[in-house]
Amino acid sequence: MKHSFLILGTANYGVTSDESASFDLLDTYVERGGNTIDTARCYSDWVPGERARSEKLIGRWLRDRKCHDRVLIATKGGHPPLDQPTRVRMSREELTADIEASRQALGVDTIDLYWLHRDDIRQPIEALLETLEVFRQKGWLKHYGASNFTAERLECARVAAQQNNWQGFFANQPMGCLGSSHRKPLDYPLLEKLDDAGEHFHLANDLPVFPYTSQAMGYYEKVCRMGRDHASLREHPFNTAGCNQIADRLAVLSKDSGHSVSSLTLAWWRTKGYSAHPVVGCRTIDQLLDSFRSEAVTPDVLDALREID
Repeated sequence: MKHSFLILGTANYGVTSDESASFDLLDTYVERGGNTIDTARCYSDWVPGERARSEKLIGRWLRDRKCHDRVLIATKGGHPPLDQPTRVRMSREELTADIEASRQALGVDTIDLYWLHRDDIRQPIEALLETLEVFRQKGWLKHYGASNFTAERLECARVAAQQNNWQGFFANQPMGCLGSSHRKPLDYPLLEKLDDAGEHFHLANDLPVFPYTSQAMGYYEKVCRMGRDHASLREHPFNTAGCNQIADRLAVLSKDSGHSVSSLTLAWWRTKGYSAHPVVGCRTIDQLLDSFRSEAVTPDVLDALREID
């Protein structure tokens, strides 16, 4: 099964979206042709109470809808403790505990795509890949990917996998969006965005990208709707001169093409020279349906989007 263009992000499922609303979003996503659901072991743990709400909710949805044969489940392990964001926890023992807990929460024997949520540059890349290969041989995962890795480490992983006849990383999940080079510095340590080196790596190797923050946290849509001077946008990570110029150009293109600013922001990923599958964290059905309209953006509009950076 090939991954759909849009990946459904579920970071706030069970928190800002209750179970009923989350089920509605999941149902609508599949009905519209989406097939890849992205979660993580730590999702929702920033809210006191039950742990791993997102994974558990998705597990209940899979059991209720009996649809695991129609969807691919991606989750992540190795995230730092939320109260110690600089502490790396990527040992084999920690990753083993995470993947076992994820399999139980999701109610699946095999995870379709398992991401390393962070890198651990203290470890040789071979050690991390060997751990993932052990998981694959045990049948705990089908494919594995990297999240928040630099292009340099991705290249090391590519070479190591080739030399050891390992599967290697299936995809990369960095922070990335239209205008990411103009955004303010990343808020937390150990995060990596898709920079020029990453662009060159993906173009050279056609390693798929599953970017998070793929719509610039809604900044462009909010600017066009509320104005860049709105109080709620003053401290926004994308409130920079470069991103505001992009917002202006998107507003014009939206008016001329009839496509929403949000769908254009997603359609920009269709202009890349490598396989891109943006993760969308929609909170409402309307937002989700608008995201799917990015797949209908016409070639002439895509040509215009290529000129925006």
